[in-house]
Amino acid sequence: MRTNIKDIIANQPRQHTVDWYKNRLGHFTGSQVGRLMKRGRGKDAEWSADALTYIKEVVAERLINPVVLDIPDLFDQYLDFTAASSKMMAWGNDNEDKALKAYSTLTKREVTACGSIQHESIKTFWDSPDGLLLDANGAVEVKCPAPKAHALYLINVKTPEDLLAVKPEYYWQCLAHMAVTGAEFTDWMSYCPFLKPSLHIVTIPRVEDTIHEMLERIVLAEDLAQELMTKALQR
Repeated sequence: MRTNIKDIIANQPRQHTVDWYKNRLGHFTGSQVGRLMKRGRGKDAEWSADALTYIKEVVAERLINPVVLDIPDLFDQYLDFTAASSKMMAWGNDNEDKALKAYSTLTKREVTACGSIQHESIKTFWDSPDGLLLDANGAVEVKCPAPKAHALYLINVKTPEDLLAVKPEYYWQCLAHMAVTGAEFTDWMSYCPFLKPSLHIVTIPRVEDTIHEMLERIVLAEDLAQELMTKALQR
């Protein structure tokens, strides 16, 4: 891991707090980076429609009125209006700590939570691993799906290649954790207390060429975001 990683996470707000949202505002993030990996259907189409939408979403965040950030009630309204939310997302947030405890019990590894971490050289790329291992050079990504989805993961996701095929956005998120922390692997897990086994773990190893490909896409996305920002601010 990066030598200063403990100092970095010590000064970061917990995930899903107001300060955490402010830290990520206007940045490309690990949870969404998989959207940038999709190219368009045409031979020379660099970006898929979803990738372009994501880049424009980042630009929209950068255009936020600074006053909104300074007034807590107003920023709360902004989050309520813009943040994605669902019953399943709330369930995942509420059960993440339980999943990490189950992981520690099963693997005998010590996990610490962390907030957002900025990439060392790509300053507009931030990532929030659900946990970092204190006794190994690894990160942890937690998913708390519905029972049906958990069962499908038990059946269909046994290897990194399976995860890339079934849930590519989760695979790229795991690589993002390694890209920002320097970790050698990410343990991706699915946790559902209603089924047995309730915890399913797949270790995603560091692949330098693939991480490099992802970072190149982020740089290209940043170039386009800056062009769109210029266009948006033209009078």
